[in-house]
Amino acid sequence: IPLTPAGKLDRKALPEPDWSAQVTSGRDADNAVEKTLAGLFAEVLRLDRVGVDDSFFALGGDSIMSIQLVSRAKAAGLALSPRDVFEHKTVAALAEVVAAGDGTVPLVLDELPGGGVGDVPLTPIVHWMLDRTSVLDKHTQTAVLTLPSDIELDVLEATIQTVLDHHDMLRAVLHRAEEPSMEVLPIGSVTAQSVVRRVESNSVRGPEFSDQARSEAAAAVDRLAPDAGVMIQMVWFDAGSEGSRLLVVAHHLVIDGVSWRILVPDLASAWAQIIGGSTPELAPVGTSMRRWAHGLREVTATRSDELAVWRDALADPDPLIGSRALDREIDVYRTVDKVEVTLSTDVTEGLLTALPEAFHGSVNDGLLAALALATAVWRRNRGVVVSDALISLEGHGREDHVVPGADLSRTIGWFTTIYPLRLTLDGIDLDDALAGGDAAAALVKSVKEQLLAVADHGIGYGMLRYLDEEAGATLRDFPAPQVSFNYLGRYSTDVPDELRGHGWLPVDDSGVGDSQDEDLPVAAALDINAVTTATPTGPRLEATFAFPTGVLDADEVTELAQLWKQALTALTQLAQRPGTGGFTPSDLGLGGLAQKAI
Repeated sequence: IPLTPAGKLDRKALPEPDWSAQVTSGRDADNAVEKTLAGLFAEVLRLDRVGVDDSFFALGGDSIMSIQLVSRAKAAGLALSPRDVFEHKTVAALAEVVAAGDGTVPLVLDELPGGGVGDVPLTPIVHWMLDRTSVLDKHTQTAVLTLPSDIELDVLEATIQTVLDHHDMLRAVLHRAEEPSMEVLPIGSVTAQSVVRRVESNSVRGPEFSDQARSEAAAAVDRLAPDAGVMIQMVWFDAGSEGSRLLVVAHHLVIDGVSWRILVPDLASAWAQIIGGSTPELAPVGTSMRRWAHGLREVTATRSDELAVWRDALADPDPLIGSRALDREIDVYRTVDKVEVTLSTDVTEGLLTALPEAFHGSVNDGLLAALALATAVWRRNRGVVVSDALISLEGHGREDHVVPGADLSRTIGWFTTIYPLRLTLDGIDLDDALAGGDAAAALVKSVKEQLLAVADHGIGYGMLRYLDEEAGATLRDFPAPQVSFNYLGRYSTDVPDELRGHGWLPVDDSGVGDSQDEDLPVAAALDINAVTTATPTGPRLEATFAFPTGVLDADEVTELAQLWKQALTALTQLAQRPGTGGFTPSDLGLGGLAQKAI
């Protein structure tokens, strides 16, 4: 420890804190369940070791990764739900949850006659999409995967056919009649031959491949036809000894961020079984999208008490953040520009680990506290003083306990929820918070409690808005929030050189991204999407601020993006200060206890 000549701590001589090391507790697992769970924690979070008192979220986990954890726990015979992970967090606490049960995975919701095949009523997110426009044929998500170097066409097609037959929504069709709906076609109705296109490539790296990949991706998007049941297309880039890539383009109606974490491992599993000489058999799907869609309608009436909550969140006016209100005839994706911002690896590490650990919360607490703070300061700079921030918040939507007995941990489909969230900043000194002072800690605690107060991560809003006629008539009169935020979790697309000959690994070196219909009206004046990506030097949080140029300009949005980055940096530095953080009322379970009393 460096000291001054007077023998006191020389703070200026201290090294910068190293946030790359993830500190785990010293207590090891001491029974079979704890050992299994600790191993699964380490596997999902890519850590060497996890102690039984370590919080899943303090180690960098997020809500999407919790679904992966639950899926693997169920495969190991341990009965858990994502809600259990969110509420209990540690290996030791989750082991007690398992012990309190019967030690087996519970029965899932009974399927309807026909199982996952048949009519699929529109879920809230699909209603939301169709309410905006009928122009949605190119609304896609995309991934590029490595392929085994020696793969052959018949093996690739057999692998893909296994997945097409196993996951119902990949065989879905959209019916746009007077009462729109979806339908899942029978197994075998979509063939791998109709999905896969093989093209020769000179290489699967470099500018030449990027140009080819973008061209083929555009053509694959054009081949999609949701009304005809063409929901997915794949392109095999075959460069012979130079390697192979598989481009996967799927319509957003049938896939979301969690679904990719199911689809890609299943492709790898099916391939491994096929080349091993066995008939591929994938892990079962718990609850089909068809059963889930019907189940949501069955339980929507139970959410009626929430109507007042959502009405209050939207009722107060929100001053314009741009030059005018959105016009769906003018403000379409063709007019959208983007500003991108990236956090350093040390700030990202602090955001993912140190901040959630200090405040016993989640990554979203810091992300949204910083966003509320940044937007308030940004508006103040423009002469608009606000005491809250109204945001449309996206979630993964797999709150399977909402339909009793449902299990969505291995279901492919579009489950996203979108709900309005009004975060109050009452009593927060904005300048002190932006500097990482005591007001920043108060803000994080306040935002954490406001997020936890939202029932079931907001799934009830979409159910009432789109599945309940009376509630929908009330809620549709309110304008949507002007700012939308979505944290997509952690992705790993960096492939070490020693693994590049292996298959089924996601990569992002092709320059191919998701596509969108240019005439689709934008959903928000400012649409923020953030994701944490693994890099050779550590994780980096990247965010895209998308906006229609008729409402905002790049300089304005850049200022807001930089304020958000400044706020996040201040919060992660705050988390390193001795004595920072602490508990909030939800941590202690004492009714009526105020933060000041803690």
